Amino acid sequence: MLRQTIATVKCEWVHTVLHNATNINDVWCWVAYRKGWWMNTFPALHSDNSSLVDSPEGKSEIFHKCFFPSHLKPCQIWQCTDPEPLLKQEWEPINESKVDGALKGTSHKSAPGPSGVGYMILKWAHATRPDLLPHIFNLAMAEGVHP
Repeated sequence: MLRQTIATVKCEWVHTVLHNATNINDVWCWVAYRKGWWMNTFPALHSDNSSLVDSPEGKSEIFHKCFFPSHLKPCQIWQCTDPEPLLKQEWEPINESKVDGALKGTSHKSAPGPSGVGYMILKWAHATRPDLLPHIFNLAMAEGVHP
């Protein structure tokens, strides 16, 4: 119990010394003594006029000004370090025979993908409405999205 009390008092003392440190060398000297123990305080911040702000409201205002400035700097959409845009690709429309050929090479027993739709259901849907899957694939290619 005595050791624990002494350790607690030492920890509180060092915490107070670190919290009131004015020189950067003081901080690094005492950090070694604390051995990386977690501190429960948020350090003071420098305001615009280089004064230290210790109040939570002042710190909040400094962070707000930093991360949410009132006047945004203009930014060009294209930057000089951007790579050249890729040329647009022309795609041959997908027809019923291409879908039919792709589905013929699949197995009924293979596991469904992330969508949960297996090849057996796709084959059934294509046999029922052969125009539907090519239409969906062509729309996806035209819009540039993957459903």
